[in-house]
Amino acid sequence: MPVDLLKSEHHSDDYRAKQPQGLVPCMEISAGEFIFQSGAMIDYLDGHKSAPRLLPIKGSQAIKIKTIVDIIACDIHPVCNLRVLKYLTNNLNIDEDQKITWYRHWITEGFTALEKVVEGEDFCIGQHVSLADIYLIPQVYNALRFDVDMQAFPRLMHIYHNCNRLPAFIDAKPENQ
Repeated sequence: MPVDLLKSEHHSDDYRAKQPQGLVPCMEISAGEFIFQSGAMIDYLDGHKSAPRLLPIKGSQAIKIKTIVDIIACDIHPVCNLRVLKYLTNNLNIDEDQKITWYRHWITEGFTALEKVVEGEDFCIGQHVSLADIYLIPQVYNALRFDVDMQAFPRLMHIYHNCNRLPAFIDAKPENQ
């Protein structure tokens, strides 16, 4: 079910009974059993639904994919998400220009590393969509939304455009929710 962050629906008691952090996403996998945190959800789906796997079980490709995922999940996303940006403006009284400067700094730091790490032509690693692509595409989407200069990241932009030709990525765009 959709949860409108701008209306703070994720802070309701009903939602927090399912997801104690009051964050999205949250997925019910059986009656009263919920998974939250994107990585846990994707791992669950990858193990139960995906072929080929989004993250190979072992090998150098799996390590490379996980490296990309961790750069995004640990170093970019946490400091650039809506919750942090709201805290900067609402609690620390950072003005809009300073908030955008913050965002652009951290996304540029992460993308500079990613531009060097991605190995595939059309995807982050290899010839198929992987977990790395699933993590990358929303970050590029947000970078474009915040007018980050993407000229220094031609490989990331090529992967972004390539993935956004695929039905699953088209369906997942925020404007299609």
